[in-house]
Amino acid sequence: MKDRFSLHKYNSRILSSLQKVKDDDRGMSMVMAIVVLSFVGLLLSIIMYMSLYNFEMKSQQFKIQENYYSAEVAMDEIAAGLQKEASICFSDAYISIMQNYSESLTDKEKEESSKLVWQKYKTSLMSSLSTKDFTKFVTRSKASEPEPPYVQVTSPSEITEFEDFIRISGVKVTYTDETGDVSIIETDINIKCPDLGFNTKFSLPIVVGYALVADNSIEVTSGTTKISGVSVYAGRHDTGAAASQAGDDYSIKIDSGAGLEIVNCPYIVAGGDRKADAADPYNTVGGTIVTIGNGFFHVDREDNSASSSGVPSNVWARNIKVGDRDEKAFPASNGAYNLELLGNTYVKDDLTIGGRKTSVKLAGSYYGYGHSQDIDSSRSSSIIFNGTGVSADFSKIDSFELLGNAYIGISYLDDKKDNLPMGESMTSKAGQIAYLVPYECVGWYSYVDGGTTYYSPVLQRNPLPYADYYEYYTDYSAATGKTMLPVYYGATVRSLGSSLMDESSYGLNDKAYSTVINQDGWMYFYMDFGKSTATDPMKAAGDFFKAYYEANPQKMNRYLSAYVSDFKFPTGSDFIRLNLAGNILIPQMDSAGGVIKDENGYVSWQMVDDSYATSGQYSSIDTDIESEIYEKSYYTLCTNLSVNYEGLTGDEKDSVYQNLISQKNIEKLRSSTSKSGNYVVFKDEAGKDRVRVYYGDCNYSSDVDGLNMIITVGGDVNISTSFTGTIICDGKITMTGVSEIKNDPDALSSVFTLQDESTGLCVANLFTSGEDFSLLEKSDNADAMGDAIFNTADLITYSGWKKY
Repeated sequence: MKDRFSLHKYNSRILSSLQKVKDDDRGMSMVMAIVVLSFVGLLLSIIMYMSLYNFEMKSQQFKIQENYYSAEVAMDEIAAGLQKEASICFSDAYISIMQNYSESLTDKEKEESSKLVWQKYKTSLMSSLSTKDFTKFVTRSKASEPEPPYVQVTSPSEITEFEDFIRISGVKVTYTDETGDVSIIETDINIKCPDLGFNTKFSLPIVVGYALVADNSIEVTSGTTKISGVSVYAGRHDTGAAASQAGDDYSIKIDSGAGLEIVNCPYIVAGGDRKADAADPYNTVGGTIVTIGNGFFHVDREDNSASSSGVPSNVWARNIKVGDRDEKAFPASNGAYNLELLGNTYVKDDLTIGGRKTSVKLAGSYYGYGHSQDIDSSRSSSIIFNGTGVSADFSKIDSFELLGNAYIGISYLDDKKDNLPMGESMTSKAGQIAYLVPYECVGWYSYVDGGTTYYSPVLQRNPLPYADYYEYYTDYSAATGKTMLPVYYGATVRSLGSSLMDESSYGLNDKAYSTVINQDGWMYFYMDFGKSTATDPMKAAGDFFKAYYEANPQKMNRYLSAYVSDFKFPTGSDFIRLNLAGNILIPQMDSAGGVIKDENGYVSWQMVDDSYATSGQYSSIDTDIESEIYEKSYYTLCTNLSVNYEGLTGDEKDSVYQNLISQKNIEKLRSSTSKSGNYVVFKDEAGKDRVRVYYGDCNYSSDVDGLNMIITVGGDVNISTSFTGTIICDGKITMTGVSEIKNDPDALSSVFTLQDESTGLCVANLFTSGEDFSLLEKSDNADAMGDAIFNTADLITYSGWKKY
């Protein structure tokens, strides 16, 4: 019982305590506070965690975006590099095709030229890109920056040509930052062709086609120089002295012991400054090619046929001479011809072969196109054999044109007298004998007796010592009742069996003569058909010469054989065309092709005109119009190196150099900081000298790797080693021991966009046609673009852009 009571009592106490606890709310506030604080702390923790997580997410997103933009910058650098590649390739293609472009092309030809530019551009660009390492376009490549951040470029998987663009497939850029995070961009890049109208804003292809351009002549002093596949221009040698001084009047000169070989050259122009006047609107001063001593000038020589492209050279000159007055000529060494013209030859005045036992060979086409309605020896094309023992081979000439007549040159002995016209288009010095006033007609006087005029001879010699003529002049010039007649054409000429007055067609009167006194004091009387009263004085001279030759064949054969020892000429059927203004003498040939000789062993000659050959398809050609076309072409070549006379504006200067080079920009370039010594240099990306502009003389004695162009300002060029490229000189070019001059148009066409950083001038700006040229412009200058300018940024587009 006691135990039970004790347990009950204990339970009652517990229940009482629990009741008290239940009824006592002291401490709850603290508990609640702790609970609330715990909840708030938890909530703050969550908020802080979320904020931190959000910050980290944004930081990661920013980092990803930054990496993406870094990768995109690398892709833009690749695009910029491709723009440059496209620019270079298009510039090369554009200039290359422009070599054959002119405004005279038809619309269809222009369209075809545009297509050629596009195709050459695509071919060149694809070739360039196929070997290009795109990694070199970016600034932070793994090759240059082994530690992050760096860029890796995966080479394109394929380069495809489409009709109007090129696609580079699968260009991938991978950017890795400092922490190793990676951003990847992969895309296809499309490169378009510039939408550029085909025009001549930048018309420098003429320069590309020339190896040598010299305003003041070209001279070969020693060795044999070969020029192949490229054009040459040489102006007149100007010493400031009178042109009549021996040896100074030339444009191209080959000295004794030297040689110049021309092989398949589009234009070899011996020119000079333009001096148009009322008498000759296409006049130029200079234009002579001359060989001295045993020097030789060969064009398309048969020995070079193995390396020949088959395209004949075109030689343009005013005169061509073998020997020049007191600078004599003699046989070239090794049996070579002194002069060999086997292409197309265009001569405004004469081909003169002088010297002793010299030789000349003509083949192909020879156009002596100079002629005038007036008596003018400077505009009358002929061929003259002035040397002795000359050998000439014309057997392979198929087009032969001589539209002028030969003249007896007395003006160089007496500049107050005009040269005297002859009736032949091709002659020798022997022919001058026929034009000596017959001795029977020299030195007469007349008097009147009973209303009748009587004539009495005194001298009857020609030539004669001037002292004898002076005595005659003293006795009869003032004699009372006597009239002095230095020439009396009424006298009977024994060889003709009549007087010259009997042939009224000659139109000769007693004033139709001219005299000249040589250095030995002998006086010569020449018939002057320039004073003839005949309707056609030149025809009258030809008729006289024919009559004289027929009356004196043995005498003429003897003299002709002394001047021309061997002469080969085609048969009439071998000609494509033959146009002659006057007569020519050629050897008589037998049926077997052998030369017929007279009873004294001298070659028998025959006189022929252009009826010797059948003109065929060329019989209807108006040679006056043809001559004017050649006159204009030569005049334009001496102006700006083209043959497009209609393209002249009338504002051109007198010399080729002045019309070619921009004086404004060439002087601006003088201040360049890239000047080394006396020249400014334009270098390419590899650091090679590509263009040098010399302010003064240039002595080129050793090869400079990569050098494609030399320009001189106020200086001459002396070359003593081979050269590939273009030399443009306002002075004289002298070649000594030079083996070869040639050109690489493709390499040369790439230099025009090279720039001098200090002046901002590119090579194209040095030329008048490119003064304001800026073919390739960046986008910030797009508003200033001209007809021949485009924005390179527009060339590049993307397709299939992906980022990882």
